[in-house]
Amino acid sequence: AQFLKKQYQVRGFLLDIGQPTLAEQAEVTETIAGRLGIDLQIVDITTRFQEIVLDYIIDSYKKGKTPNHFMISNQEIKCGLFVEHILSTGLEIMATGH
Repeated sequence: AQFLKKQYQVRGFLLDIGQPTLAEQAEVTETIAGRLGIDLQIVDITTRFQEIVLDYIIDSYKKGKTPNHFMISNQEIKCGLFVEHILSTGLEIMATGH
């Protein structure tokens, strides 16, 4: 909302990683985006999330190791694929609510 007040072009993005609560999350997010008058895009990376994060977790446990899935997810998904997608839409900067 602060960016809207400063006349920035604002868009919303919701990351779909295959979470079972996506429909509810999307409904709430769409309501908020509607109130703010901004476009919302749901970014589906379920396959890549499986390949990068879930397979890493499974492989780690198979090797008797404790996986640090937050590190992998933050580095490869949130700060990797998700940011790359957002920037590919032509936006130059981004702010996150999480």
